[in-house]
Amino acid sequence: MAGTVHRYHRFGGRGYRQRVCVERAQQLEQYTTEELYDRFRFGNADIEYIADLVRPNLQRRTRRSHSLSVEVQVLIGLPFYASGTFYQVVGDNIGVDKSTVNDVVKAVSIALASLVNQFVSLPKDVQIAQTKHKFFLLGNMPNTIGVIDCTHVHIQAPHERDWEYINRKGRRSINIQLVCDADLIITNCVVKWPGLIRQMRNTVKAHIDDQKKLELKLAELKDRSRINNVRIIGLKEGSEKDDPVGFLQNQLPKWIPSLRNRATIEIDRAHRIYGKGATTRTLIDSNATLRIKPDYSAFTVQRCQEFIGVQIRLHAKDIPNFLIYPASLRVNHRGRTLTFTAPEEADRLCPDLDMEEGDVAPARGASRPDQELSSGPEGGVEASCPVFAEL
Repeated sequence: MAGTVHRYHRFGGRGYRQRVCVERAQQLEQYTTEELYDRFRFGNADIEYIADLVRPNLQRRTRRSHSLSVEVQVLIGLPFYASGTFYQVVGDNIGVDKSTVNDVVKAVSIALASLVNQFVSLPKDVQIAQTKHKFFLLGNMPNTIGVIDCTHVHIQAPHERDWEYINRKGRRSINIQLVCDADLIITNCVVKWPGLIRQMRNTVKAHIDDQKKLELKLAELKDRSRINNVRIIGLKEGSEKDDPVGFLQNQLPKWIPSLRNRATIEIDRAHRIYGKGATTRTLIDSNATLRIKPDYSAFTVQRCQEFIGVQIRLHAKDIPNFLIYPASLRVNHRGRTLTFTAPEEADRLCPDLDMEEGDVAPARGASRPDQELSSGPEGGVEASCPVFAEL
C-alpha cells in the first residue's frame, strides 16, 4: 500500500490528517480476456488499442499525486458506458473516489468523441463499390451502401427545455440516428434531436393539415355565399352611370343571347369593385371583349392562379386544358383526360407530352379518364375557371 503521512501540527487549532493513497487493482493483469469482456465489453488487446488512441489527450505529464494512467482511465470509462451504473459503484471496483470517476468519464468521453471523424464516415470512391457488393451478397440488395435506423438513448434530465426530451414513454432521451455497412461498422451518426422531436413533428404536421382543411372549408363557404355573383370586366368607365342595376338589366340580353327570351332579369344589386391597386377596377375604360367570371373567394382564385405557368406551357404545345372548380386542371391529350389537383403534378407531365402516343404515363395524382370531375358549389355542377373565362 502506497501512502504519504503528514505529522500533526496545531497552529491556532488547525491540524493535518494523514493522507493515504490506496493501491489500485491491476484489472488488465487480474482478469482473463473473457472476464474483461464480461465486465468492460472489450478484451485485453481492445482496451490497449483504445488506450493508445486516447493517450495523447489523457496522458499525465508526471506521476505526481499518484495520477491515473491512461489504461486506468479507460477502465473507469468503459464499465460506465457498458452498464450506466453509479459513479460510486465504478469507483469502488477500480479503487478511486466517485468525484474522480466523474472527472475521468468526462475526459474519456471528450477524447473518444474527438476521434469520431477518424472512424465514422460514409464509404468513398472504391469503398462504395465494395460495400454495394457486400450488401448484394448478404441479402440480394442492389445499390445499397448502408442501412439506417434510429433509437432512443435515455439521459438525465437537462437543466433547460426539459420537456423537449420526454419521449412517448415518458422518459427523457435523445433520438439517435445510425447508419452501418454490411460489416456492422457505423458509418454515420446523428446525435442532436431531443426525444420529443417525432411527436413534435407529427403534432405540427397534424396542425398544418387541420389548417389546410379549415382554409378549404372557409373558402368553400365563401364561394357558396357568392354563388350567384358574377364580375363583368371590359365595360367602359361610367357607362353604368347612376343606375348599374338598370344598366345591366338592359345590356345583359344583348351580350348573352340566351337571356333575350326572359321578360325580366332579376339583379339584387350591382356596384363597382376595386382591386388591390388604386388604378385597378373591375369596370375599366376599354372597348375590349367583355369577360364575365364568377365571384369566388380570394383563396380559390389564388389556387387557380398557381396553374397559370403550367397552362402557358400547355397552350404553347396546343394542348387543350382548362380549370374546374374549385382548383383542378383538366388536360385533354391524344384521347386521354387527366385531372390534376396541384400544379406540381401537372408540371411533371409537361416534358412527356411530346412523346409518341402510348409512351405517356399518367402522372402521379392524375385521375382516370372515367373518374368523375370535381363538383362545384352546387352538387353536380362544374364551375368554370374564375380566371380568363372569355365570352
